[in-house]
Amino acid sequence: MIELGVTRWSVEKTKKRINIFVYELTPEREQFNGKVISGWTINVTYDAEYRREEEKLNAELERLKEKPEMEIGGWVYGIDDPRIGNKRVDIFVGNLTPENQQLRGTRINGWEVYGVYKSVVPPKREGS
Repeated sequence: MIELGVTRWSVEKTKKRINIFVYELTPEREQFNGKVISGWTINVTYDAEYRREEEKLNAELERLKEKPEMEIGGWVYGIDDPRIGNKRVDIFVGNLTPENQQLRGTRINGWEVYGVYKSVVPPKREGS
């Protein structure tokens, strides 16, 4: 099985083309580019727009991480549904605070904060 890493996709009915945008182009993913299935051409493309959005999200979360009251330890993000491009981020914190709880349900550069969770992994200590 090949994981495609699809970030979004579109269909061009008049051209009978399916455009699949991927997080990273690999030889396994590129093998589908140009394939014709039942008269439909598959077009696999690196999603540079997703990468730019990802960089902006990470920069903003790093900025928020610097605020002690946020207690942000890390985050994960991705596309929930490539058909609609719903982008989500989950944030992990040392402790739940009023400040970090306010992030839940908000958007950061177009990414919806689904959850703010107390991490079960202890934070790194200075010098370790």
